Amino acid sequence: MRRRIGISVPLILALAPPAMAQSPMPAGPSAPPPIIQRTREIVKVGRGDAHEANEHAWAAAYAKAKLPYYGIAMTAMTGPNDAWFMFGWPSFKALDDANAASAKDKELMAAVSGFALKDADDISDAVSSFWMLRPDLSYRDTVEWSQMHAYEMITVRARPGHNDDVKKIAEKIRATHMAAHTSAHWAMYQGGMGVPDGTFLVIIPHKTVADLDVGMKEDAQFGKALGDVGAKELDKLSNDGVMSVQTDLFAVSAKMSYVSEDRRASDADFWKGAAVIQAGAPAAAAKKESKKP
Repeated sequence: MRRRIGISVPLILALAPPAMAQSPMPAGPSAPPPIIQRTREIVKVGRGDAHEANEHAWAAAYAKAKLPYYGIAMTAMTGPNDAWFMFGWPSFKALDDANAASAKDKELMAAVSGFALKDADDISDAVSSFWMLRPDLSYRDTVEWSQMHAYEMITVRARPGHNDDVKKIAEKIRATHMAAHTSAHWAMYQGGMGVPDGTFLVIIPHKTVADLDVGMKEDAQFGKALGDVGAKELDKLSNDGVMSVQTDLFAVSAKMSYVSEDRRASDADFWKGAAVIQAGAPAAAAKKESKKP
């Protein structure tokens, strides 16, 4: 497990505050959602551009339908040729409500069927999973997500029956970063469905890939705060309780994302290619309410 950053992203939804699934995706600092739904697509070699074009049209279809269920897409810079679509939810009821609202739009569902068919030409597999926020293992996770253009994703597999060892490792690393006064920050999730038991996902947002240089420079102060005794303690916990750790770097794809007007306006140059409900256009749910007597 890397000590520097420690246990240290048919809809596309973003890392956004809990109210996101029911209200416009805001700009500004916000906490991560209690539940993340991740759709991982493995893109075929040579099909990246075609996949991007199809996913952009898919996101634009949701914007055209004025459904306020926003999200962020990202593509792997390391590891397998992945595209991840991250969905943030305050509850499973909110997810159920969103699916029900989408299903009522027959035009949208017909378009989605077409996009899914085209997707089969571009990807070799798609895997969905649900992840639950572990605020007790996260650190300084209220950030301005709209300004984050790169993500480190650390996948940790605990040995069977050793989830508590991962918890102790995360707590030790967090306490050491606090003592060392580093700039580290992360949101930590535990897999609930769609991944093996004992799988954790650490999400580390960066404004740019260049932010990695800062963490590398802080290694020395982290090591000094940890000390030899602390390092041996972490080594033992890792050897006893951790089966595997993989760190990958992702770049946010504006073209495949679907964001609110507020989020696009907060970083206009970056988000100009994203699908968006235009300012002043009422969301589908709002339009429905306006028809009530």
